[in-house]
Amino acid sequence: MKLEQLKEKLTCDNLMELVDACYRCYRYNSYFGRLKVYEFDDEFFNIHFNDPMEAARATFFGNIQNWLDPYIRFNGYGNLESIDEDEYEMELKDNINEIVEKSLELYKDGNITLYGELEELFDEYLENEEE
Repeated sequence: MKLEQLKEKLTCDNLMELVDACYRCYRYNSYFGRLKVYEFDDEFFNIHFNDPMEAARATFFGNIQNWLDPYIRFNGYGNLESIDEDEYEMELKDNINEIVEKSLELYKDGNITLYGELEELFDEYLENEEE
């Protein structure tokens, strides 16, 4: 499998695998922090804010476009912005080169562990790369 085929499989058939790769890189060393999203629900606010005024400030100075958006995240200033599924999918696709390359590097070096279909895809790519 070539690198372009791997990227195509991740964007067309396995977008959740791409999200998983992105999150594993984030957990390793905060790579792709700009792509880290959370479910937009009460639990998010309970986990991330102890002070209601801080939550209000982050919301007021942030960009909550729609209270029904499924995702929320912190912007570069620590304020909140909401994001819908289509926007998030486009951001992932726009950053696929960086996500796949960094994920492959960290996986190959043993810095992150992958499971399931993502592990199979990366192993197949790495086996073909060695040949």
